[in-house]
Amino acid sequence: MKRAKTILALLVVVSVMVPQYAAQALGETKDPRAVEPLIAALKDHIKDVRRRAAEALRNIAGKDFGKDPAKWQEWWEKNK
Repeated sequence: MKRAKTILALLVVVSVMVPQYAAQALGETKDPRAVEPLIAALKDHIKDVRRRAAEALRNIAGKDFGKDPAKWQEWWEKNK
């Protein structure tokens, strides 16, 4: 029983960390195909995912609209 509880805890940690590192990795690629998923990630319920998504968008775009998905979407519509 204790082993299962420990494994379940790891599953939650992994599921929380994966989007954060994915956002970071996408920013490092500077691939414009990542822009729309990263804008969507700005609405994630996890603060660190939103932060890393904003950082990744800054890396890709060379602009800084913080964590505001509406401003990023407006920029993207003009710059696709």
